[in-house]
Amino acid sequence: MGSRGVRIQGVEVPGEVEAGEDVSLKCWVDPWPGPLYSLSWWKDGSQFYRAAVTASPISRDEPPSSGSLATVFPLPGVSVKAGGRGLGHVVLEEVGVAASGVYTCEAVADFPSFSQQLVSANLTVVDPPDTRPVVSGFRVRYRPGDQLTANCTVLRAHPPPTLTWFINGNKVKEGSAEVIEILPEKDLTSTLTGKVSLPLHQSHFVDSAFNLTCGARIGESLWTATTIRGHLGQGPYLASSGGDSPTYILGDHSQPFQSLHAGGVVSSGLGQCSLLVALVVAGAARLLGHREGGLLLG
Repeated sequence: MGSRGVRIQGVEVPGEVEAGEDVSLKCWVDPWPGPLYSLSWWKDGSQFYRAAVTASPISRDEPPSSGSLATVFPLPGVSVKAGGRGLGHVVLEEVGVAASGVYTCEAVADFPSFSQQLVSANLTVVDPPDTRPVVSGFRVRYRPGDQLTANCTVLRAHPPPTLTWFINGNKVKEGSAEVIEILPEKDLTSTLTGKVSLPLHQSHFVDSAFNLTCGARIGESLWTATTIRGHLGQGPYLASSGGDSPTYILGDHSQPFQSLHAGGVVSSGLGQCSLLVALVVAGAARLLGHREGGLLLG
């Protein structure tokens, strides 16, 4: 006699979505040769949706109707939107960072076996930072042999960004860069600050200048960056301490974040970065407010 258990043929959970989007979760179940008793969705071990079959077996494409009873259980960060099409189709409404986690489809066979099968997939909700990266501690003028030191802060993003530094479009060696602080925020995002420190050589100066870029990757899909230009010459001035003003290489403000799926790259050579780049003054002001009193932003 053959097995009377159900078989999950597959689940569809987007690996990454942006905060505020609706998310479609799909679970395909073959109820044959045995009928289906129930189908449920769980997040991180907590059940938030269950469709219990109350009549004859339901095909995998049949929406919950008189043949099933769908129940939604309250779960922080998860809001189920009405209108899912199909027994295993659930739509999460306007997800936030709290919706990130492991989603599991559970299928249970009917009497007499009540056999169970589970299939899981991970969902990450990407929340872009408030501004482009904020570069600080950068001097306006440098000479070969000077030590270049600068900080880069990315405000309120999820997941925590991965920073990459470039000089004239060439990636800085990992040993010259480090993460110095990650501050958790009340909204489950994080503010991250990284540092770069390396000696400058004559080869870094092209037409008496060089570009320093701090790029931030958020999750696997979003990229944003700020590029600032240093000039050949003497002078202790920091970019924020008066004297000469630094030059920022400005990108398209209408598109502060670039999808990596669209092919975001950094080309070699001065001024040939295909990054979206700019320093947002409001971001610097917000950073100062963030530091005062050591309080976390709400």
